[in-house]
Amino acid sequence: WQHPEIADYSDTSARAWLFAVARDVIIDERGST
Repeated sequence: WQHPEIADYSDTSARAWLFAVARDVIIDERGST
């Protein structure tokens, strides 16, 4: 995500990527307890 022209190509896919990362973090937190 160093290149704005790449990162800004689609709000939808950026949101989907962020959602996937957040989901992975939540699963990690849940698994570490």
